[in-house]
Amino acid sequence: MKTDNSLILKTIINLANSLNEQCVVIDKDNEIVFVNEVLITENIHLDILNTNSNLKIVLDANSQWQIKVKNIIKASFELKLTESEDYKLLILFDSKDQYKQDVFLNNQMFDFIPDILSVHDLNFNVLYYNTAGLDFLKLKKNDEIGRKCYNLIGRTSECDNCSVKKSIKTGNIVQTTRYFPDFKKWFDIRAYPIKDENNNVWRVIEHLRDVTIYKENEIKLHDIEEQRSRLIGNIPGIVYRCKTDKFWTMIFMSQETLNITGYTSEDFIRNNKLTYNEIIHPDDRKYVYSEIKKSTSINHNFIIEYRIITRKNEVKFVWEKGKVVTNRNGEEYIDGVIIDITDRKKVEVELAVNEEKYRLLVQNQNDLIIKVDKHGRITFANEKYCNVFGKTEEELLNKNFISFVHEEDKEMTSKTMTELLLFPHTCYIEQRALTINGWRWLAWSDKAILNKNNEIIEIIGVGRDITEKKTHELALKNAKDKAEHDEKIKSEFISNAYKNLKLPIDSIISASHKINDAKCNSILYGDVLRAALTINSLIDGFSDIIMANKKVVNQEKFDLNDVFTSLFNIFKNNAHNQNIKFDFIKVADTSSVIISDKTKIHNILLHLLSNSFSNTVESEISFGYNINKEKLILFVKDSSKTTNTMSLSDFNAITIDTVCDTVENLEQIDLILVKLYAEYLGGCMKIIKGEGGSTEFYVEIPVTQFSPNNMSMSESSLPNIDLSSITVLVAEDEIINFHLIKT
Repeated sequence: MKTDNSLILKTIINLANSLNEQCVVIDKDNEIVFVNEVLITENIHLDILNTNSNLKIVLDANSQWQIKVKNIIKASFELKLTESEDYKLLILFDSKDQYKQDVFLNNQMFDFIPDILSVHDLNFNVLYYNTAGLDFLKLKKNDEIGRKCYNLIGRTSECDNCSVKKSIKTGNIVQTTRYFPDFKKWFDIRAYPIKDENNNVWRVIEHLRDVTIYKENEIKLHDIEEQRSRLIGNIPGIVYRCKTDKFWTMIFMSQETLNITGYTSEDFIRNNKLTYNEIIHPDDRKYVYSEIKKSTSINHNFIIEYRIITRKNEVKFVWEKGKVVTNRNGEEYIDGVIIDITDRKKVEVELAVNEEKYRLLVQNQNDLIIKVDKHGRITFANEKYCNVFGKTEEELLNKNFISFVHEEDKEMTSKTMTELLLFPHTCYIEQRALTINGWRWLAWSDKAILNKNNEIIEIIGVGRDITEKKTHELALKNAKDKAEHDEKIKSEFISNAYKNLKLPIDSIISASHKINDAKCNSILYGDVLRAALTINSLIDGFSDIIMANKKVVNQEKFDLNDVFTSLFNIFKNNAHNQNIKFDFIKVADTSSVIISDKTKIHNILLHLLSNSFSNTVESEISFGYNINKEKLILFVKDSSKTTNTMSLSDFNAITIDTVCDTVENLEQIDLILVKLYAEYLGGCMKIIKGEGGSTEFYVEIPVTQFSPNNMSMSESSLPNIDLSSITVLVAEDEIINFHLIKT
């Protein structure tokens, strides 16, 4: 950055006047250009001081005063403040007087300067901040002394690219521009080394000038220029500014000039090698000049098409749009853009020959036919297309076809159309379009028209309505997805069901081996029988779930006490082994004979008891029933404190239609089957959490209570067959069969 010497000199003189020490300013030839009043008052008469408007001292080279000052300098210690290569500030005092060396740090010499000034020692300790610096850092006088400069701005280590550090290291003035995010400011930073009599750096003065406004404006200007360059560079044509003279003298032309004309933009600027008017086709020059002048005279935009002759002597068609603008000096220019339309013009000429035949052909088609240019703008639409979209051809021309396409299909459409760039330059697209009848599915077969350079100049699309076909396809896909989902769920369900069946099956196998190898006892028999019944019930339950639409309820007469007694005998051994108090609560003064599905009621109780025994150890379990107004209430109560993994709300939400979606909760299969069995029989299941963690399970089922008064004729007329004299022959020698017969 070039330094203004007059500004530097003015700053040094101001610094010298602010000091209470004897100061001299000398130039690069060691000639004295200024002395401050302290030096004049103490050594010289004031009347020899002569200043001009630039604050520079003009001295007679032969004056005794100048000689005397030089003698003082030689006799005193010199402290040099290197401000530039052109000027130096000398502070004169006795080199043995340390107080004198530091005195300039304790005065107000920099307070009149609005910029931030500070003095640092070689360890980055701050020795002084002027008023502007204290105000900026919100410090009081002397708060800064002895503190690290970087600590004062919230850092724990030296700043990157530190000017003070570089100045100490090199002994030179260091200048840089930095941005401080914490303060959101840009500063021009200069570090001035102060040297002792041995020319070693002793102190550093740091000068910070707030240049935020200038820097932000510079950044904005750079961004604007960069955006302008990108914008112009992406325009597929020549962006220009020219004078309104007969030569169209160019002031600016973009780099696209070379691609279109074969000449560089520099060839045209200020008519360096030729004028733009020279490349306009001779037959079109008068027309171009007339049309542009006609529009600019009334301050209107102009749009014209004409021919140019390139450097290779090729004739090209160009499209130009521009407008007259006036700068602040009142000078008129034309700003505009020139685009090569040669390919389009050639196609137009070629198509014009067969235009009528082409129209007759496409207008009588039942398919939708359109032509679009390489930018997607419609250049032709047949009658069918116009009718589908409820527009006239005039309304559709130059309108981009993508505006009719559904928002979700636009990206796919654009991506698919890139296939037109590759051989055979065709593509197929199915998309939704907003027609006069709302959103419809249209299938398009597109074909690209290329010029001799294999560049796309136009696209012909033939389309037809496939809404009904698409609707059927979507319906089939949804059905397929649902079938695959259901199959997956059933597979997972069967897999988990197998895991639940595996445990009782293993128990039967183990118990069977023990019964075969040892003497049979009732405990082993109970385990086997319970496992067998559990497997049988689970299989029935899984079958009922899978055959959800074919519910089968068998009505028969039976005694409830038989069912309860049988289950009590099965589970009493488990109760003994698990140290559980197990009770069957019978209801007196009521008939226990009912008409209902015995198997499902048996399975309900079996699964309720299995659930309680699985979650209860060293506690109490009781079960029983009650019949109230043709409603059978079955219950199982346990004092288990075990918390089920499934919440009551989730459990209550399970139905026969949703149980397969709950495969992850099959560890609760006992309760799930109870709930489903209850719903099969037209009843419901309730779970009540009692105080202290106990749980009560209730199943309410509508039943018919049996008595002699409601016995049907067919039942009362059944013959009473005596089977007491019948002998049963068992042709097996397995021990388990004998126990079954005994039971």
